[in-house]
Amino acid sequence: MKNYKLVLIVMMAAFLTACDKDDDPEVEEPTTNQSIKPNVGGPEQANQVYLDLGSREMVSSPRNSWDLAFYCGAEFKVILNSSLGALTQATAETMLSEISVADTAGMENVLSLDAVFANMISPTPEPWLPSAFTWADAPSGDLSQTAIAEASDVTSNNMVYILNSGKNSDNSQRPWYKLKVDKSGDAYELQFADFNGGAEQSATINKDNTYNFVYYSFENGIVDVAPARSDWDIAFTTYTDYAFIGFNVPYFYKDFVIQNRAGVEVAEYIIGDEEVLLDEFNNFNIANASLQTFSTNINTIGGNWRTVATPDPTTVTAVKTDRFYIVKDANGTYHKVLFSQMLSELGERGYPEILVETIQ
Repeated sequence: MKNYKLVLIVMMAAFLTACDKDDDPEVEEPTTNQSIKPNVGGPEQANQVYLDLGSREMVSSPRNSWDLAFYCGAEFKVILNSSLGALTQATAETMLSEISVADTAGMENVLSLDAVFANMISPTPEPWLPSAFTWADAPSGDLSQTAIAEASDVTSNNMVYILNSGKNSDNSQRPWYKLKVDKSGDAYELQFADFNGGAEQSATINKDNTYNFVYYSFENGIVDVAPARSDWDIAFTTYTDYAFIGFNVPYFYKDFVIQNRAGVEVAEYIIGDEEVLLDEFNNFNIANASLQTFSTNINTIGGNWRTVATPDPTTVTAVKTDRFYIVKDANGTYHKVLFSQMLSELGERGYPEILVETIQ
């Protein structure tokens, strides 16, 4: 590990020195190792940061700025805000007026990640635990496995859902809602109300093919979150993935990385000797890249780049030093990504740093 840090410092010094040579046009080429520090917001990780590996440009947005995202592709799919730990359940009703706060009685002890976790570690878990994974969207990004069913042209086929919109970055509870999504031509029709006496509201959400999703906030309407789908490759966020306890259950992760579903593919490259990680990274070329097996699952990187001391206190919170990632963007360009940091000098999570090199 000491050798790893030393070589990293030397390599970074060389890169920064090169950047001081203003008269050298080569410094603008994004093909040398470049250190990138996404500002996820420190320990609370309040931001989602989208990164274009080619331009090295980043776009950041508060992860509590949206509640639902409406797919702009062919299907009429809606996803939850996984970064807040949102969960939802369908009711047997098709009209919002048929659902009242009484229908949510006791649901805080079921439809929440806290309740799921409590049952994960309980010697006598509740019988609903094996079905809890259906209350969240598939972490892989598979739109055939969303918690909210695809909107139908026939409104009587579209159920009302009860939504726990999750928690803010300071761990404060967000509101609970009832909602229904209909399809009207090429647009979505959303109806919703909170359970704190809020009036029923409605909104029309039109698809925008420039983006993967149109993001919607129950408080602020349509909001800007992710860049255009052609303008980012990976994003740093918190995330609701699965934990496996004999079956999958939804589990909240910090220090998480997802990839763009619009044509971005990722391969994980693991080496046998951690002492030569940087040599392997530097020497990895386009011929090597073409031999890798790539995945379109948006959680391919996920949390696999680090270890954390929770829930297992015997585990050290640190970057894994036996691997790096190859990202093939939608244009077919390969980029090498090596995670070099996740903690501050005080040992706080939420300070990621990566090295990026475009493979020519």
